[in-house]
Amino acid sequence: MLERGYSHPQIMKDCHVSPNNISSVKKKIFGTTDDNNSIQPSQTSKETQA
Repeated sequence: MLERGYSHPQIMKDCHVSPNNISSVKKKIFGTTDDNNSIQPSQTSKETQA
């Protein structure tokens, strides 16, 4: 369903799965998640990490 472009809410409703399950499957298939704005800890300054 992810490959066909279904939205997370539609997948949750049809397959009775949690958003976390969808994200983990998406990461396995596409190698990414929906967190396009997330910053890896190594990319943040020490002040920001604190």
